[in-house]
Amino acid sequence: MSVDFSQLPAPNVVQPLDFEAELQRLKSIVREEMAGVEPEIDTILALESEPLVKVLQRIAYENMAMQARINDSAHACMLAYAQGEDLEVFAANNDVEKLPGETDAQLRRRAQMAFEGLTVAGSKGSYIFHALSADARVQDAMPITPTGGTVRVVVLSAEGDGSAAQELLDIVATKLSADDVRPMSDTVEVVSAEVIPFEVIAQLRAYPGPTQASVLERALASLNAYLASCRKLGYDISVSGLAAALHVQGVQSVLFDPRMQDIEVQPHQVAHCTAINVTLAEGSYV
Repeated sequence: MSVDFSQLPAPNVVQPLDFEAELQRLKSIVREEMAGVEPEIDTILALESEPLVKVLQRIAYENMAMQARINDSAHACMLAYAQGEDLEVFAANNDVEKLPGETDAQLRRRAQMAFEGLTVAGSKGSYIFHALSADARVQDAMPITPTGGTVRVVVLSAEGDGSAAQELLDIVATKLSADDVRPMSDTVEVVSAEVIPFEVIAQLRAYPGPTQASVLERALASLNAYLASCRKLGYDISVSGLAAALHVQGVQSVLFDPRMQDIEVQPHQVAHCTAINVTLAEGSYV
């Protein structure tokens, strides 16, 4: 099981950017240095129009810009945060090359799993890594052993509803059948994920204040993010998870269509949302 980067604490080397805190720090230095020299220093520093304050503000801004560059440089050296070309360079350290059309998230996952690919013992992680490395259209993969000596690799496509076309399955099968990947004792089958379609039908009730558009916009954005995080083989869709995603700031309650139930997803399956019908209930305070 790979480490979940989202659960890691923020690295100490990355410092928060706080302009006001930096400005107050600089003012404190000036007060200390000018004590006994300028009796009106507190009054001067309290006035935004004072030239000295303007200079301190500019210094604080420049310090923030420098710290931001330091933070970006630190992030570029971490697999969990590196992006774009920085991520490609980091992945190259693990002998992983970016595939055509591959996203940062996909490349980051493969770079993290690179050491799994070194084994030819047929481990679960090894089959997943090589399946992901076959083509950028492979969003997820899961090896299953239906019978002794047979490995069935389920492929989830990043396109459409997740069903993998035969052309993609053939590409993955060729990759997994290579002599330096497949153990001689394994017979490898490559199949498409079984798709479980579902709809999200819900009504939101809002607190006084936010407009209908802003509530719906934020709720739908949160829902789509949740659904995207669950687009993986074997990931259940729970009504409680959907409710948590829709319960953004400004939402008082979430009422689902009574037909909606938890969706239990097996390792060879993926849940695919075919339609989203989320409205603001009549009588909501907007």
